[in-house]
Amino acid sequence: NRLAYSAPMDAADQELFDQDPAYMMDIYTMDADGGNVRRLTDVKGYDGGPFFSRDGRRIVWRRVNAEGALAEIWTMNADGTDAQQLTEFGALSWAPYYHPSGDYIVFTSSKLGYDNFELFMVDAAGEHEPVRVTFTPDADVLPVFSPDGGTLSWSNKRGTAGGEYQIFVADWNDAKARALLELSPPRAASSSSAGAEAAGAGADDAPAAPPDMAATTDDIT
Repeated sequence: NRLAYSAPMDAADQELFDQDPAYMMDIYTMDADGGNVRRLTDVKGYDGGPFFSRDGRRIVWRRVNAEGALAEIWTMNADGTDAQQLTEFGALSWAPYYHPSGDYIVFTSSKLGYDNFELFMVDAAGEHEPVRVTFTPDADVLPVFSPDGGTLSWSNKRGTAGGEYQIFVADWNDAKARALLELSPPRAASSSSAGAEAAGAGADDAPAAPPDMAATTDDIT
């Protein structure tokens, strides 16, 4: 949030910043020696939790709205260009991580409620609706792939007497994941582009629901 201390803010931004300094958080890159600092994001609200794709060409991160209540998953080129929104859950989606192939991303979301965060995956182009990965009580959070993409690790506190989070590890079926992503329906039009079409849309125009992974999750994790 260095911009908050290096440039003047209007009254509205100052009020939000005083309530939560993370409001002015942006993503930067710099050389390993600390030089060549470059700001990559410039949208109001928190931008954070970035991870590079394995080839270093893309960055995935979470963007929180100005009110600080909702977050969606975004990607961009490593130089900050071509920012693309991948999710429109209207929830708190965070902790995104690229599969080593760079073809899809796993992340955490409160789409099903703040008492039951679950893992989801989405194709890197954001062309299909995200697909649910975990179906367990409590919060499944912070997913990370192994370098070869054959294992997924994440945190959950189920089975612990004091509610402490523990690390879980499971085999990952890449072929099954790709098949389910391909089966997921095309992503619904964004709110910014769907306004004119919404008035004329009927019940038959509603997007199909993503495939239910309840019967196939064990094949993936």
